[in-house]
Amino acid sequence: MKDLIKNKKYSEMPFSICLSLITFLQGLIIYKNANLWDYGQHTNVAKYLLVHEIEWDSFKNAKHAIVYPMYHILIKLIHLAGKIDYKFSIAALMIVCNIASIIIIRNLIKLYTKDNSYLMDFLSIFTIVFIAARGPLTHWRYYIFITGPNPIHNPTFILVRPLGLLCFYYFCKFFTEYRSDKKVGNKNLIGFGIFALLSVAAKPSFAVVYLPAMGLYTLVTMIKNKDIFIGIRTFLAVLPTLVTLIWQQRYMSSNSTMLGVEFHFGSFSDLSVADVLMATIAFMPSALILINFEKLKSNVYYLVAWMATIIGWLQFYFLDNGNSGDFSWGYAFSLEVIAFISLAQAQADFKEYKYGKTRLVIAWIAFFYQCVMGLLYLYKIYKFGEYWI
Repeated sequence: MKDLIKNKKYSEMPFSICLSLITFLQGLIIYKNANLWDYGQHTNVAKYLLVHEIEWDSFKNAKHAIVYPMYHILIKLIHLAGKIDYKFSIAALMIVCNIASIIIIRNLIKLYTKDNSYLMDFLSIFTIVFIAARGPLTHWRYYIFITGPNPIHNPTFILVRPLGLLCFYYFCKFFTEYRSDKKVGNKNLIGFGIFALLSVAAKPSFAVVYLPAMGLYTLVTMIKNKDIFIGIRTFLAVLPTLVTLIWQQRYMSSNSTMLGVEFHFGSFSDLSVADVLMATIAFMPSALILINFEKLKSNVYYLVAWMATIIGWLQFYFLDNGNSGDFSWGYAFSLEVIAFISLAQAQADFKEYKYGKTRLVIAWIAFFYQCVMGLLYLYKIYKFGEYWI
C-alpha cells in the first residue's frame, strides 16, 4: 500500500492515458447527444448571438440563458473560426473543460499530499464522475438526489467547473497566506475576483453557493483579527461579480419564472426527512466518514469547502423555484470539492485521525463504489441516449 501511495517509480503515463480515455468517453457521449438534452436549448442561444442564424421566435424560449453568455459565445466562436458544426464545437469545448478541471483538481490535491501518487491520480480523474447514478445501494433516480455531480446533460455546469475551481483556489490561497502574513499582497485576491466574475458569466450556480461561504469566512476573519481592511479588500475584489449577479437576477426575474423561489422542504420532489437523511449519507459518504474538526480550524480549503457544502445542502433541500431543480447545481459542485479535499487530506495525515486508517479504508471503499456506479451511468446514457435513468 505504501508503495502504491508514494511510488518512487511514479510515471505520468497512466494518468495521461486515463485522462484521455475518460474525457474521450464523455466527449463521445456529448457529441452523440449534442442536439438533445440541455444542449439543444443552449445551442439556440449561441445561434442567435453575434451572427443571427435563427429568428427571435426560435430563441425566445431560452432567452434567460443570455445572462450567462460565456458558453454560447465560446461555441459560436469555435463554430465560426473552425467552420465546424455545433455538435463538434460543443464536444471539443466540453472535453477541454473536463481536462482543465481534472488537472486543476490534481494540483489542488498536491497541496495536501506534497507528492505524486497513482492513488491521487485516480482521485483527480474520477472526482468528476464519482457519484452513483443508480446502483444496488443507491436506487434513487438520477437528478432527484443529484446522483452525479457531473450532470453531463448540462453544458454550462461543465464549463463553470474549472472556473469555479480556480476561484476557490485563489480565495483560499490568499487567506492561507494571510494567516501567516497580515500584509499579504493582492495578487491572489485579483485572481479570485477575475475567476469569480468569469464563473457567473458561465453559470451563476457556483457563485450562489461559494460566495456566501467565502463571505462568511471573510467576515469571521475580519472580526477575529480586528482587520476591517481585509473585508474591504475582499469586497472590492468580488464587487464586479456581485453587480453582475444583481443584473442577472433582475433580468431573469423580468424574463422568466426561474427565480420564483419558495421555502419548501424536500425540494424539489417532496422528499421526507428520512429521504433527505439517506440521500445525504449516500452522496457524501467519504466526506462524512473523514470529517476532522481539528483540521477545520487550521485549513482554509477544508473549512470553505465544508461551509459551501452546508450552504449548498440547505439551498437544495429547502429552496424550490418550481422549475428543474436549479438549486441542485451549486450543491453538486460542492459535493465534488468536499469529496476530493476530504480524501486527499486524510490520505496525507490519516495518522492524526482517531481510527484514521480504518476510516480512510472505509471512505475509499465508498468512493470506489461511487466511481463504478458513475462509470456505469456514463455507459447507460451512451447506450440509451437519456440522462434521466
